[in-house]
Amino acid sequence: MRVDAYPSSNECFSFNDAIVWHLFLVVGWGDCVYLSETETKTVTKHRLGADYGHGYSYDDYLLIASCDRIWRINIDGSIDWKSDVLGIDGVLVSTVDNGVIFGECEWDPP
Repeated sequence: MRVDAYPSSNECFSFNDAIVWHLFLVVGWGDCVYLSETETKTVTKHRLGADYGHGYSYDDYLLIASCDRIWRINIDGSIDWKSDVLGIDGVLVSTVDNGVIFGECEWDPP
């Protein structure tokens, strides 16, 4: 599978990555996350409203951390929920235990 990604502006983004999760190639770049379904080749784009940070894959869901919140993606690629604003310059997930997400976020850089 080949995915071509083109920037929508001249902005520079700190993080980008790609992971395979179930039937999706997940690409986080800029202020978006793209879920490319590997069998049908359909692409779902979710605009995060802030810079992409990291993707965290689990069996039944995918967590996407942006610079200010966490998004939970269902196994069909739809958004289950998004958190309230947790930080302003990065959200990191360290573990999930019994449905509780643990991590760190930066509120007042540096």
